[in-house]
Amino acid sequence: MYPNKTAKKILALAAMVGCIGISAQAQSTFNITFASSTFTAYGQLVVTSGLATGGYLTVTAGPDQGTYPFYTGAGPSVRITGTDLIFDNVVNPSVDPFLTDNGVAFVNGDLTVGFNLWGNGAGNYSLFDKSPTQYYESDGGTATITLVPVPEPTTMALAGLGGLSLYMFRRQRQ
Repeated sequence: MYPNKTAKKILALAAMVGCIGISAQAQSTFNITFASSTFTAYGQLVVTSGLATGGYLTVTAGPDQGTYPFYTGAGPSVRITGTDLIFDNVVNPSVDPFLTDNGVAFVNGDLTVGFNLWGNGAGNYSLFDKSPTQYYESDGGTATITLVPVPEPTTMALAGLGGLSLYMFRRQRQ
């Protein structure tokens, strides 16, 4: 038994609503650029529901150059043993600064070298570099961050499914 036109319309509408609900919870990926008199770096942050959940930082100028993966932590003001980095991973892309005063952390595999990126005020960010023998902090006031949303494949797929649902709904009306 095949569903009638009304049932098909309801199914198409339910699929479209489901896609919208799922896409509202999707992750967002943001490009980061950072420049100060001490450091130049770029990378990405993956943000889910106001918390950074992934990414990387590539330091191209300054001490300890290289690529550092995002450090996932839980709770407010987490301290990574051995690096003196304090972070909370709270990200709000709609305000400036988009990072709190604890910011986010990026650390090498053995937790000996790490970077902490945080916000001081509108357009003002700092980057702290901690290794076993030294530490460096960018001079506040000259650093800037630019967030550029990067489309996620999941979001694009969900948008396509929503469009397909609308197409099917329209075909059923004819």
